[in-house]
Amino acid sequence: MNEKERAVFYARQYMRACIKTLCACLLRCRAMKSLTDLLGMIFTVILYIAITWGEVVGIVHAFRQHSAGDGFSAVFIPPVAWYRGLEFFWHKYPEPPTADERKAGEYLKAYKQVEDDKEEVGHKLEVEADDLKKKFEGQRSVKARIEFGDFLSTMVERLSPFQTRLTQLDPPPTLREYHLTSIQCLNVEIESTRLMATGFHDEDQRKILKAKDDYEAAERDCPNRLEVALQKAGYHGEADIKAAIDKNK
Repeated sequence: MNEKERAVFYARQYMRACIKTLCACLLRCRAMKSLTDLLGMIFTVILYIAITWGEVVGIVHAFRQHSAGDGFSAVFIPPVAWYRGLEFFWHKYPEPPTADERKAGEYLKAYKQVEDDKEEVGHKLEVEADDLKKKFEGQRSVKARIEFGDFLSTMVERLSPFQTRLTQLDPPPTLREYHLTSIQCLNVEIESTRLMATGFHDEDQRKILKAKDDYEAAERDCPNRLEVALQKAGYHGEADIKAAIDKNK
């Protein structure tokens, strides 16, 4: 149930309750002999319903659809609450997402989770790399070369699952270029790390330099390529991505 449907549902529930209350009062008023008393009772009930609507629905609507500041204004300034209670009926609620928008939001949410997990693993690897550098600082021993090669192999093992997770995602057509670019960039990162590990193990300086050049090129070019692909899909920053994800809530 989206926001508009939810608002209409609660409004109908409230109106049903109000109609029941009004009918009960009318039944009680049948015993009254004076038409003035009857009309006075009806007016009192209608006024009570209107004020209650403004105070309850107006305040809730101000908080949910406007802002906290607007909501607090409605709490402490009754006319604001009454106005929001009326504005409830013509407020423009966000339209429910289309099938394409829903798929894009689901993809971006899943992609962000992969990136967050990868960033966490990357942070741990950076800490381990710093420790290893300190351990062999200034040394060019065989042990240092082997341990650096082993560490790079460990990096490949820890990053490889993210290749699988990315390829399993199902992007909408608008985000397919972004998806493929992400996979290509991750592949270069992993393959250059694997080549560097081989270079350390084989004591092959050419492999190490080639891997370093490939890694640095990807690190330099990939952010721009990903940004361009996102812009082609209609997303111009983190705010647009967050809005696309939030639209599915």
